[in-house]
Amino acid sequence: MILSHCAVFHHYFMLLIVYKNSKMINVVMSMSNLATNSFHDAYYTSSHQAMQTKAPTPINQSAAILVADDFAERTVVTCMSILREAGIKVELIGATPHPVRGRYGISIVPDLSLSQLETTMLPGLVVIPGELGCIQALARDPRATRFVYRLTVNGGFLAFAPQNEADAMWPGRSAFRDEQVILRGNRPISQFAYLLRDVVKAIP
Repeated sequence: MILSHCAVFHHYFMLLIVYKNSKMINVVMSMSNLATNSFHDAYYTSSHQAMQTKAPTPINQSAAILVADDFAERTVVTCMSILREAGIKVELIGATPHPVRGRYGISIVPDLSLSQLETTMLPGLVVIPGELGCIQALARDPRATRFVYRLTVNGGFLAFAPQNEADAMWPGRSAFRDEQVILRGNRPISQFAYLLRDVVKAIP
């Protein structure tokens, strides 16, 4: 009889441990999701303060264009052509090394994936080409947001190609200095690309 009670007690004790552990796992997973996916201004402000104590990562006269599905083909091609004609190194960066499909069905193969980015040096300019689906996909990718944040903290420039500024939202953008964010506005895409060329050429 005592043994039977002990067995019942042991059974409920083990259930309690499993329940508590499952709750703890859920809490840890929830915290992990928040840490991974929630990129708000407070996060960038605290990250900026923490990075002030680290040696800066050098930037150079090069550019990276971030692409995801639904990217604007004409924007990417125009910016790449004008920057490369000026002798500026430009790399297409995708979420994966696999082909990325544009808004009108044209696919391109990125030069690098976000996981392949080197950490010893940064391009002086990162371009977010649009369309809206492309921007939203990149903004949800922690690797893209970390990369962009490292760039701006270290003195680089972030350019948004969509004409509609409402589409040019980026997590934590308000933590960046105004002079580091370049908006296309009402400029034709070619004029915008020439502006980006001049910005990169002016980087020491």
